[in-house]
Amino acid sequence: MASTSSSPSAEDSVGGSWTVTIDNLRKEFKVIGGVEVAVDDINFEIGENEFVSLVGPSGCGKTTTLRCVAGLETPTSGRILFGNRDVSDVPANKRNLAMMFQNIALYPHMTIKDNIAYPLKVRGVVKAERYDEAKKAAEIMQIPDMLEKYPGELSGGQRQRAALARTIVQDPSAFLMDEPLSDLDAKLKVEVRKEIQRVHKRVKNPTLYVTHDQEEAMTMSDRIAVMNDGRIEQIGTPEEMYSKPKNMFVAQFIGNPSMNFLDAEYDSSTHTVDMAAGDERVRLSVNLDREPGSDDVVVGVRPEAVSLLPDGQGDFSGRLQLVERIGDRILSTVDGPTHDGEIRATVSADHDLEEGEIVGMELNRDRLYFFDAGTGDAVGYEAIE
Repeated sequence: MASTSSSPSAEDSVGGSWTVTIDNLRKEFKVIGGVEVAVDDINFEIGENEFVSLVGPSGCGKTTTLRCVAGLETPTSGRILFGNRDVSDVPANKRNLAMMFQNIALYPHMTIKDNIAYPLKVRGVVKAERYDEAKKAAEIMQIPDMLEKYPGELSGGQRQRAALARTIVQDPSAFLMDEPLSDLDAKLKVEVRKEIQRVHKRVKNPTLYVTHDQEEAMTMSDRIAVMNDGRIEQIGTPEEMYSKPKNMFVAQFIGNPSMNFLDAEYDSSTHTVDMAAGDERVRLSVNLDREPGSDDVVVGVRPEAVSLLPDGQGDFSGRLQLVERIGDRILSTVDGPTHDGEIRATVSADHDLEEGEIVGMELNRDRLYFFDAGTGDAVGYEAIE
């Protein structure tokens, strides 16, 4: 990408390739009546070639964290490190970052070539060089024939590719992306998601990606940090987040459809867990990683680990309330002994199911999760029988 000969001097700006470290980050905002803590005690590192996603519900602090890394917000306490350099007080325009947000914000009066090259123009790169770099970026994004067109002449996906080209032409030390796919339809999301992954694999710069969509995070990320109420609940690989959730919040947030939760009792003397629904009772021998704080536990089971059987078979029975066909799968909602009064099961489309019928449900013993009912923390992931 573009040379740095016309960029700010090394004394003024941050250059090179480095890790990004968020160290004990806390950000407060003054509000009427006091102070609101947006993020508190945030700690994680993004490797030089790593793609890390922040996910969580609205208001959990993920965008505030990204804005602190970008230099758009100043931390109340804690540090942002690029490599070994503390950049907490370095202005945003001196951090050598490329940012992409939900609003594409291409300039409508400029050609796509000028839009892509604009960051280099601001940096003072001569016209011939910045147009050459814009062409290279357009080729990476597979829109080289769009350079002389205007944003209004492009489709939504093409505009998004142009925005990505404008991002990578800067030759940044890191990428920051905040909900860049939120305004796209489902098909375009998949296409642009692939483009972002392809660009990341090619340029290999640290990337911090903010989204509320856990499917985006699961498919794109090297690691995921799940945030809740200003804190990180868990950080790990997509597989770790799915198979070994640290608590009920992560277990419910990661995975679609979300996990089913059933109340149960734990007997420490026999190392068994009892689940009951009316006259139906299931006892499981378990090998917990640690003892729960009380006899009350919660058993988690994902919809794909619930089998539907004829009435009278399986662990529990219930009335089939809803059948939703999704490709070659069926998402079934059955009355059941869970926190919300229903069990969701994902089964193959060859099941002959009718809404209103009574069905049996069997839980896959190898795919159960056990949580402390008081704290919500995971206490084990294994049932012996």
